[in-house]
Amino acid sequence: GAPVWSGMVYTAWITISGFDCKGILGAKCPLPEDMPLAREALRSISDSWPGLYEILPISGTDNYTYGPEEVLIETKTKRYTASNISQVYVDLGLNRALRRHEIVSAYVHANKFSAPLVDTHVFVGTQLPTPTKLIFEDDFRRLSLPPTVEKAEYDKSDEGDGFVPLRSGTRHNVWEDDQTKHGKVLQTHKFPKMGHNDATRFFPEIAKILNALHDNPRFASSDNES
Repeated sequence: GAPVWSGMVYTAWITISGFDCKGILGAKCPLPEDMPLAREALRSISDSWPGLYEILPISGTDNYTYGPEEVLIETKTKRYTASNISQVYVDLGLNRALRRHEIVSAYVHANKFSAPLVDTHVFVGTQLPTPTKLIFEDDFRRLSLPPTVEKAEYDKSDEGDGFVPLRSGTRHNVWEDDQTKHGKVLQTHKFPKMGHNDATRFFPEIAKILNALHDNPRFASSDNES
C-alpha cells in the first residue's frame, strides 16, 4: 500500500473506536454485529502502539497535509481537526493515548519532511474510497466504551488505497525541486484499485518495475539508493 506520509483519518478511527468495523465497512465487516468489548481491547492495544500516533493526520497548509480548518472528526457539538486532534483523547479520558500523541507529534513536527536526495520510486494505490471524515452521533465521554462511527465520509478527489488518502501517499511530490536540483530521480507508480493490504495482486507489475530498475546501470551502481 501507499506510504502514510501525512497521516490518515483511518488511524484516528482505530485509536478512538478500536476498529469499529461495522461503522466503516457496513455489511462487508466480517466481525459479529456487536463487539464492544473486543473493540475496547483493540483500542487498548492501539494505546501501546506508538507508531500509530505517528500516522495521525498532520496539519499543514499545502495540498498534501490537512488544513487547520478541515474537520476530520465530528460529534454532536464538537469538530476536531488535525490541529486539535489531541483534544479527542482528552475528551475520551485516554491519558496514555494523549501522552503518546504529544510525544510522537512533537517528534514529527520537529523533523522537516526533507527530500532523501537518492533515486526514489514510490508505489501508490489509487481510486479506492478512502475515509476522510468520521461522524459520531454523540459527544465523546470520559472512560466510556469505544464510540461507534455513525458514518464515514469520502472525498472522491482524495481516493487512495482504502486506508491512505491520495494526498498522504503522494506527499513526496514536494521533494521534486530538491531531487531535480541534485540530479536524483523521483517517480510515482500509481496502481488503480490496489488496496493498502492488497499489494500481492500487483506483484507481477511491481516486479517488472523493480527488474527494470535493477537492470538500469544508474540504479544498480549505487547500493544505498532506493
